[in-house]
Amino acid sequence: MSGMRISNLLGKITVVVILCCGVINTASFGVLVVEHQGKTDPVTESWFHFVEVDTTVGPVSDDLGLDAWFVSDNSGARSSHGAYKYNLSDAQASQARDMGWILTVRLRVTNQPDSSNGSVTVSFKDGGHTIWFLDFGADADGSQIVTAATDGAGDVISPIIGIDYDTGAPGYHLYEVIYDPAAGSADVFVDGVERISDWAGYAAYRTPNLRFGSHSVSDTGRGNYNLVRFEIVPEPCTFLLVGLGGLALLRKRST
Repeated sequence: MSGMRISNLLGKITVVVILCCGVINTASFGVLVVEHQGKTDPVTESWFHFVEVDTTVGPVSDDLGLDAWFVSDNSGARSSHGAYKYNLSDAQASQARDMGWILTVRLRVTNQPDSSNGSVTVSFKDGGHTIWFLDFGADADGSQIVTAATDGAGDVISPIIGIDYDTGAPGYHLYEVIYDPAAGSADVFVDGVERISDWAGYAAYRTPNLRFGSHSVSDTGRGNYNLVRFEIVPEPCTFLLVGLGGLALLRKRST
């Protein structure tokens, strides 16, 4: 097939994808559920601020070139925690489990060193029997670390038990968790590269919600959250996007 024909077909299928999938985020082709961006107060973005004990929050301007919203756990007491939560409807949670979802986070841990201790976290409770819990820390040189929790003990003790990945660099990093309902697991991408594969989360039943901030552990830590986004991938998009990827590869080979 000629490059021109492939390009025309690719354009037509792209239109079909948009018509079938409704409101699509152009970066990841997901239907947006909730999002925090920059230094905007998350409360104004439909997040609920809950249980602030020995924590402070607020806007951050031009932090390494990015705006953010910080959550700082200032006490080593077990009772100290504070976070933002968004509750999904049962229908949304069911759709996410059945069709797939994408959780995107851009942040940095500002205190160094900071082990994986639950003070800088992002989590998704899917309303079924799984919790997807990401914890963030930093080495003494500022290199950022992400831990994908594999054991519910992380709810009550520190450090978090899970799969670690050290970015090897300080500053903000982009973390994307992409859930595959067929496999029942997720892959974690860091700055666009798959670093943790076939992550199964850990088993527990909780009301479906998203959460970011401190998770009530006996340690301190501060996270500057530039982006927290959750999207559901509609099933028709999954198949159509596979087709788009194949056509794009054909077009590349034909040119």
